[in-house]
Amino acid sequence: MLNLVRRAIVCAMTTNTDQAALPQVTDPADPADAANEASDATPESTRAKMLRFEARGFTPIRHTFVQQPLSAKVRKAKLGEIVTARQGRELNAYLLLLVNHARLTKEDHPWPAGAWARALSSSAGAPLPNSAVSRIWKNLGDLELIDRSRKWRRAHVLPRDESGKRKYARPRPDMATGEKKEQEIYFILPAAFWTDGWHENLTLPGRAVLLILLHETSGRDETYLPYEQADNWYGISAKTAQRGIHELMDHKLITVRSQRVAAEFSATGWADRRYFTLTGPFSRAARTELQNKTARESAARSSKGEGSE
Repeated sequence: MLNLVRRAIVCAMTTNTDQAALPQVTDPADPADAANEASDATPESTRAKMLRFEARGFTPIRHTFVQQPLSAKVRKAKLGEIVTARQGRELNAYLLLLVNHARLTKEDHPWPAGAWARALSSSAGAPLPNSAVSRIWKNLGDLELIDRSRKWRRAHVLPRDESGKRKYARPRPDMATGEKKEQEIYFILPAAFWTDGWHENLTLPGRAVLLILLHETSGRDETYLPYEQADNWYGISAKTAQRGIHELMDHKLITVRSQRVAAEFSATGWADRRYFTLTGPFSRAARTELQNKTARESAARSSKGEGSE
């Protein structure tokens, strides 16, 4: 009888051990499992996380990134240099650095190249290799738009200001006077540039002209952009300006108004002058509301004693 009891105990222990050793198979249709399988970071989720660090919903960009002041002999600025070099990835990377500047200065450990590669990758298609990120940093360094060092065996990258002349700090025209005030004036790039996919759906000419129009309409609803003046004013070719305008028109990001003006040296004695107005999230009204919303939220935090960054 005692032997029978012992055999029963051994059988029970063996059965439990075998069951514990079996892999736990779950139903692949289980929503929880599907969520776990899809939990890897994507280009969209990485950019969304970065954009949360810029809580205002827009990024301020000094006008000197697009165009040097009237007092300058040459008005071509860093944007024109980027376009001339056909460095579309570098443009996106620099804009993302501006988005994340405040966070990057607080991080003890630099973000790995893989995170930047993912953020700069297209939503569709193969991700950028890490080596591409190294080339991007090198090119931005050559443009004097970043400071780069090594920290914790990683590239530690911080943006320089939009002119490339000094370390980056948030534009503060209210704290400057004279010529320095002119260098601090900025326009804003709404977060819709990223969230609506325009950073990848627009070509480099389209993105460049979008930035030019944001720059030119920061104080007015529409602007005049003659193709033949694009090189003198912004350092981009007439063909690039034309391609960019047509692309924005195709995507319905701008409207066009024509005005007949006198042209003494034309065959007809007149010419059409075209004025461009940004639409949707890039319209002047939408940008003004973004800034007003930020001002209201900042005032509310101040009244509660929370302060602001």
